[in-house]
Amino acid sequence: MPPIRVFRGMRGMKPIFVLFVSLLLTPLAQADFSASLGRAGQAFQSADYSNALSLLRQAEPLAETPHDQAKIGNAIGWTYYNLDDIRRARQYLQRAFEQAKPTEDAQLLRKISNNLGLLEYAEGNHQVAKSYFSNPWANGSPTATTYLANIQRHERLNEAKQHISSGIGYRRRGDFENAIKEYDKALEILPDSARIQEFKGYAQFRLGDHQGSIETLNNALRIEPDRLNVVINLFKSYCASNDIEAIEALIISSRDLISQHRDVLRRDGELNRVCKNFNIQSDDA
Repeated sequence: MPPIRVFRGMRGMKPIFVLFVSLLLTPLAQADFSASLGRAGQAFQSADYSNALSLLRQAEPLAETPHDQAKIGNAIGWTYYNLDDIRRARQYLQRAFEQAKPTEDAQLLRKISNNLGLLEYAEGNHQVAKSYFSNPWANGSPTATTYLANIQRHERLNEAKQHISSGIGYRRRGDFENAIKEYDKALEILPDSARIQEFKGYAQFRLGDHQGSIETLNNALRIEPDRLNVVINLFKSYCASNDIEAIEALIISSRDLISQHRDVLRRDGELNRVCKNFNIQSDDA
């Protein structure tokens, strides 16, 4: 029988003991971490965000790896977001995003990136949101695709608003040709806008393009039959064209609107001047 080696003191045992304890604690800590995330997830699903946050903060020290730190950071950040604490939500989500990058976990990176995008979108920071939704991790996901389309639509609407504003500016300076150019650009984005067609139709009237004005304003009237300024401007163009039949037809089709806003028609000096030979404001109209 070979001799039994006896270690004296703890010098020989310490490395073995430490290794054993390390192997024992790691799965236990991981189990506690996963269990805490599970309980927090249940609280979150029940909209008990304060309790979910408390459970997540308890589990936060148990996250030892960058992957777990990113995972719980994302969860804490999104819970703060649902508690309307935007500053802390952004802080945790941004840190989690950076922690997740070295892990190369595409699913986790997509989730965090989309969460950051949703936060910034809700805060009105559409360009920042766009950068999160269009990065290599989030781009192509259903969430990113939906919100990128929303952002693009919002950008187009802002572009249309800028053209309308420029058109109004030209109109106020009496530059109706350039006003129409701006309105046409806006109509390329919003072709069914009665408001823009109202503005364009009036500018055409002021340029003496009565037929063009009538066509544009009738398009607007088909979209919004009760738009008063469209009716008033149509009367102006019809009167300027001396189109008695069209005037009478418009009086009949807009009888209720005229009756409700007769004072507005009477105060419109331009209408009174252009249509002075036509009885469009009488009580019988």
